[in-house]
Amino acid sequence: MTTAMTTDPLTGLGDLRALSLRFPPGARAETAIWIDVDGLIWFNDSEGFAAGDAALAAIGQLLRGECAASTLEGYRVAGDELVLVRPASGPELSLAEANEIADRVVATSAALDLRFTGPRYAANDRDLLTVSALVFRADARLALERRAVCDELAVAIHAAGVATQRRYQRRGQHV
Repeated sequence: MTTAMTTDPLTGLGDLRALSLRFPPGARAETAIWIDVDGLIWFNDSEGFAAGDAALAAIGQLLRGECAASTLEGYRVAGDELVLVRPASGPELSLAEANEIADRVVATSAALDLRFTGPRYAANDRDLLTVSALVFRADARLALERRAVCDELAVAIHAAGVATQRRYQRRGQHV
């Protein structure tokens, strides 16, 4: 019997329940792409929650297109944290391909033109809501200990941004 993937209504990606079915306990670790929407909390404060939801929906559409083009599955793990991975029945995502996809998602997200317009944020060095991406090894822990994994990956994205001063930059201060 095949279980239908449960979908996050905002992004159209799989939800946390679907992710837990994708990575049951004991599943092998495999290459995945972590996507973090940079500054969504500030975007919501500046533009309102309806605009934040519309931004997430646009990012979800972008990721669904990437999934279709790259034979990936996408999942919304938390509010602004998403994961792309190959279906369990397919070949594992190679590190090189994952890096290419991560670069493409980061670059393409700017074309969504999701701008901060609120006066409180006009002085920021960047006025676009962007995404960061990080290639990592995903396994059952991602679904079972979601918050801990989210925090660890956020720290890794921040450290990469500090080191490279480019694609992984994050808005605001890392606490």
